[in-house]
Amino acid sequence: MPRTRTASTPAIEATVKLRGMRVSRTLLLPPTAHLGDLHLAIQGTFGWWDAHLHRFIRWSGQRPYEYQDASDPECDLTEVHDERLMTLERAERHFRLLDRGPDLKPLRAALFYEYDFGDRWTCEITLRAVAVPAALLGTCTHASGVAPCEDSGGVEGYRRLKAQAARGQAEAQGWFKFKRHDPQAQVDAQSANDAWERFRSGDLGPDESVPVTWS
Repeated sequence: MPRTRTASTPAIEATVKLRGMRVSRTLLLPPTAHLGDLHLAIQGTFGWWDAHLHRFIRWSGQRPYEYQDASDPECDLTEVHDERLMTLERAERHFRLLDRGPDLKPLRAALFYEYDFGDRWTCEITLRAVAVPAALLGTCTHASGVAPCEDSGGVEGYRRLKAQAARGQAEAQGWFKFKRHDPQAQVDAQSANDAWERFRSGDLGPDESVPVTWS
């Protein structure tokens, strides 16, 4: 009996790794999705609230190109690019068709995402063109590590709060409970997709369903 083939559709696989922490998400998005869509996917799967400014920085050779949300009143398109005009398909192509110097060696190419210019969360992103079942578009296929919560003071600030809470400091434990954030939670693709769906529905802010306890 002939084997049934599952129809596949083009997609961009975005692997997002948070610098300074063991936190990563692998996302599948349509090639026509733009950097603004990727921003929302990161927000959703990291459990963030889209409460601060963000930007993408694409390095090509020695030159950085900055992309921001053009709908933000603080965005100056004379200084930066509109993130909605850079599709993931085009961005992925930049990684494959690199500019080359006089010696024909590939120049530096990288894509970074920065969120909250106070806490300064920085993610490094790799893009790959793939073909997947259509049902997987708009999903997270791999997730590891609890993403830090909003307004926790960056990588060092978050680590300090975790250490204080683990030592039984009531103020730090109360802060995590107020944020409904469990730094000891188990994270996988399903929990990341659940958080993404909650974000898509507009349910932002502390998740009241998260039990925060300390052992």
